[in-house]
Amino acid sequence: MKSVYYCYSFGNNSYGQCGYKKVKHTEGRYNSSDFEAHLLVDLDYEIDHVIALKTQTMIVTKKGSIIKIGKNGKKVFQMGEEKVVSASGGKGHCLFLMLSGNLYGYGSNSFGQLGSFRPQYLPQVGKINTFNQMSLEIIKVVCSRSASFFLCKNGDLYACGSNKYGEIGMRSNSAKQVTPIKVHIKYVRDVFSGPTSNYVIALTVDNKLYIWGDTSNLFFDTRGENFVSYQSFPLLYNFRVSNTIKTIACGKREFNVLFENGKYSNSNGMGNKHTTAVKWISASKNDFFYLLQDNEVQVKMRLKAKLPLVKPMHNIRIVAGHSTFFVYTYNQLSVLAIDLLQLFQKKIMTDCELNGIKCHKALLEIRIGASFDNFPEILKKYSKEETSEFLSWVYSDYTSNFDLVEKIINKLQSSQKININPLSHDLLKLLKSPKTSDFALIVDNVEIPIHRFVLCARSELFHKTFKLHNSKKKVPDFSGKSLESIKILIHYFYTEKLILNEKKFDIIYPELEDAMEYYHINKVSDYSHQLEMERQRIELIKKENGEKIQEKIEKEKILQKPNSKKSRRRNKKKKKKKKRRKKEQRLDLEHGQKN
Repeated sequence: MKSVYYCYSFGNNSYGQCGYKKVKHTEGRYNSSDFEAHLLVDLDYEIDHVIALKTQTMIVTKKGSIIKIGKNGKKVFQMGEEKVVSASGGKGHCLFLMLSGNLYGYGSNSFGQLGSFRPQYLPQVGKINTFNQMSLEIIKVVCSRSASFFLCKNGDLYACGSNKYGEIGMRSNSAKQVTPIKVHIKYVRDVFSGPTSNYVIALTVDNKLYIWGDTSNLFFDTRGENFVSYQSFPLLYNFRVSNTIKTIACGKREFNVLFENGKYSNSNGMGNKHTTAVKWISASKNDFFYLLQDNEVQVKMRLKAKLPLVKPMHNIRIVAGHSTFFVYTYNQLSVLAIDLLQLFQKKIMTDCELNGIKCHKALLEIRIGASFDNFPEILKKYSKEETSEFLSWVYSDYTSNFDLVEKIINKLQSSQKININPLSHDLLKLLKSPKTSDFALIVDNVEIPIHRFVLCARSELFHKTFKLHNSKKKVPDFSGKSLESIKILIHYFYTEKLILNEKKFDIIYPELEDAMEYYHINKVSDYSHQLEMERQRIELIKKENGEKIQEKIEKEKILQKPNSKKSRRRNKKKKKKKKRRKKEQRLDLEHGQKN
């Protein structure tokens, strides 16, 4: 089987950091050859992460190794059983967070950005023990140019490294912070920065943006407001967040906010310049790197290309460093995809068959956008192995033979341009199509239409329930949970997104808290983290609402004081109004008597 692990690179390659033969480069200028995408032909490993530093590139592979290319030659660091779940890099340092919770670092430590006093430079990927005694559960690491940030599961944010521009977010004249300290901001959902940025942006659970660091080069159009040169304390940024934020790409002088709907807005207030939806944005020193909906890549107006080996159904990641750019395929299956793939392999709750392989009709139709009647006729020309390869993509968004899958989809959709959406997008569409459901859950005398195969894949309890009631079309839910809780859980099973409402929160939250154990939800999922983020968001909303109510009560108390000027003025107005009304009534009465 041929390799499907493609990686393209372009940009400044003066130290060989793009992975091909070195090319002389003038600092601050691009050569014409810099925007020629090069395919790394000797790629015999699958990539998980790429961290592009100024003169080096770190490639994290699925085999458990970290490969360094660029300045000082190639090195391979074996990480054994450790799996990287989050990685980020600055100008000359990078951090790796492992599934086990361990933290590793590499490169420059001149400002304490690796969380320790020594050494000044770490030439090997080494373990960072700073957080071991702090009892903190880190879920994400982010690097700015010379500082590091650690996001914890409880919404706290820690920082260390350079504080020259106030990047650490503390009111201090110190130029650096060696040991990680807590940033004075609560309920952080996500944090963003970039390898050339000296500023940081935090997104809180209530969708508010806070910014601090070097904001002198950033331009804002919010009522003509300009930030001071260096903001050493998190400041609420008056940015209109109308949709769910997907990511924020931070360049040196500008940042782009990408929303879930594929549109984006930048710090200058400019909107989406692309006609097609944008899937991801990454930022270098002076450029923004866009991945469009059809896997076309664009670097501002310098490069716009559809890479020859990249197919629309590829899972693609893009990374921009100081002045280097990478496009690579990856096979990072979501928990949703893993659960569905296991269901397909075990042939559970199937209702149709293609070339002797049992599958699920509703999923096939929603993923391809074609009637099932067309499938047998087209797939009979393909072998059982080829059909299995195609179905693997249907259930997981991944295949090892993209050319084959593309041909089959083309024939089924019978259109010039194939339309492909992520698995979670199609399952949400399936959830909103009650006519395609094959079962109903009865909760509080209300029938909720569902698809048995989805709930079987996502919950062992539902699998046992449906197996026991296989001949029935509906069954009561015996969990004792409320209708609101069950609806939230079903939405999560289909989309991997947990969304709570502040109404009846005190009833819903305890019910959802024990749902992971009760329904045997996959422990690898981020269900508990999402639930914690939603709890913090709703608590913040309640707090703000409480403050508003208290403020209203205080105002009413002031107005009710008898000696208050406002109260006297208000009473005077009332008396005048009453007197005027009586006069009008008397005149109307006199006028009526005359007539």
